[in-house]
Order: sequence, then structure tokens, then C-alpha cells
Amino acid sequence: MTGDTDAFYPALDTTQTEEALSGTGIACPPRTGELFDRYVEFSVQENHFPAPPQSG
Repeated sequence: MTGDTDAFYPALDTTQTEEALSGTGIACPPRTGELFDRYVEFSVQENHFPAPPQSG
């Protein structure tokens, strides 16, 4: 799993989604660190990921 991460984790491609949404006024947000954090926070809230350990 960790030896060949390119094979294990496919590249994200939103081309087809963006084409389907073309002209609807809906746009995919840019993939940023902030967006990734938001996805992780949601996944923790929904119990898909464990909560991170508390520091201090």
C-alpha cells in the first residue's frame, strides 16, 4: 500500500463533473488546504475518521 502510492491513490479529476455542471452556475471549489481541512473535519464529525488526539 505505501510502496507505490501513485497506484494506490488515484489522481483526483473533476473534469467530467465540471463539464456536467457547465452552464448551471455551480462550480467546484479549488482544491486547497482549507477545503481538505473542511472535508476532514466533516469526516470526523460523521465518525468516518477518528478524532485527533488532544494536545496539552
